Amino acid sequence: HTPTVIVATASPYKFASDVLSALLGPALIEGLTAFECAQRLSAHTGVPIPRQISELQTLPIRHTAVCDKDGMEEAVFSQLR
Repeated sequence: HTPTVIVATASPYKFASDVLSALLGPALIEGLTAFECAQRLSAHTGVPIPRQISELQTLPIRHTAVCDKDGMEEAVFSQLR
């Protein structure tokens, strides 16, 4: 009896593994990549994968730097210089 508004701020395809796990159970997504989860999520729901997300598979990797937790501050500052 209470008026309710539900708002979503992100596409379920940004979190396809988690959404698919919630729908099908973690055992059914074990070993799948994020893109494979997105494809299965689309097949299961009938909702197409947004173009911007599906195109990520074919784009070059632009950022490859990896740092330990203790080196994060320096890594961020090095990008700002």
